[in-house]
Amino acid sequence: MSPLLIDILERAAWTFIQGFAAVLLASGTIDVTVLQAAAVAGGMAVLSLVKSLAASKVGAETPQTGIDTYSY
Repeated sequence: MSPLLIDILERAAWTFIQGFAAVLLASGTIDVTVLQAAAVAGGMAVLSLVKSLAASKVGAETPQTGIDTYSY
């Protein structure tokens, strides 16, 4: 797999996990089932995939991982 595809899938997976956890934590204030939380998190992951794919066509040549690659 290409590094770009791995980066995009990793971002989507982490977005799903974060969204799922956030909705479950908020379930104390709103009535949400686990299936509904998974659906919301899945929607977030899909949006992350779309955004990452769009950004890869417009942005920099390499994935922006946030890791400082400069040598000092």
